[in-house]
Amino acid sequence: MGISKEATVAEVLMMSRRRRHREPVLNLIEEELLKCTVNDADDVGLWKQKENVFKSKFSTRHTWNILRTRSEECNWSKGIWFSYATPKFAFLAWLANHNRLSTGDRMMSWGGNSNVGCSFCDVEMETRNHIFFECEYAEAVWKNLAGKLMGDDYSHVWAIVYEMI
Repeated sequence: MGISKEATVAEVLMMSRRRRHREPVLNLIEEELLKCTVNDADDVGLWKQKENVFKSKFSTRHTWNILRTRSEECNWSKGIWFSYATPKFAFLAWLANHNRLSTGDRMMSWGGNSNVGCSFCDVEMETRNHIFFECEYAEAVWKNLAGKLMGDDYSHVWAIVYEMI
């Protein structure tokens, strides 16, 4: 169509002449350009806020809601994404819940040559469940820390802990 990337709508309307294109989409663009009326006002960038609602002010929240695919809120989200949560730790907890931490078992599946043994006991392969709860060292830490707070509700089984969150 010969339109510069930097051209304004007014410039395109002034210089364009009607042509027939082989590509139907280019003909549709030409038809839309013909519908536009030219005035002396400056062009204004508009940001989509909702369906058929545009404003000159950008909103991250509205843009995110337009782009994302909504799904039901999971039952553990409030246990990780809460007010005053440290983003770094919340993100790590989210990764851990989805079993996406760079643990030995995952690095081995990627074909890495790294040591896949547990960093604490070097007896078992490093997995999410092992380094957080099943390793003797981790179990002792959690039992002394959380066991006193949680009493009989304390568990070192990953699924049970996440259900409690």
